[in-house]
Amino acid sequence: MYDLTAAHSTLPLNTVVKVTNLSNKREVTVRVNDRGPFVGDRVIDLSLAAATKLDMVKPGTVPVQVTVLSPGSSVLAKKADAGPRKPFIPPAPNPFYPGGPTRILALLGS
Repeated sequence: MYDLTAAHSTLPLNTVVKVTNLSNKREVTVRVNDRGPFVGDRVIDLSLAAATKLDMVKPGTVPVQVTVLSPGSSVLAKKADAGPRKPFIPPAPNPFYPGGPTRILALLGS
């Protein structure tokens, strides 16, 4: 909320963008650290700090231009590129608690 951050639906996480308020030409540089917006035709959601710098807190939405300054890479994408995953091997059943850890892991989707 107090950092210069933003949410964007398609740009990779950690992408640095310049956002320009087209109404008053104010600019702010933010880092994409979240997904969104999920409302109508909005392009980007900004933190309170970024919105304050663009003088758009009171109106809530303004026309903006988004310019990529530094492409990012998603932490998830880095993990996916790290190599093949080891297969999940569930723990052996506990004879004292049938359906114990293996059942719990199955319910969690692991």
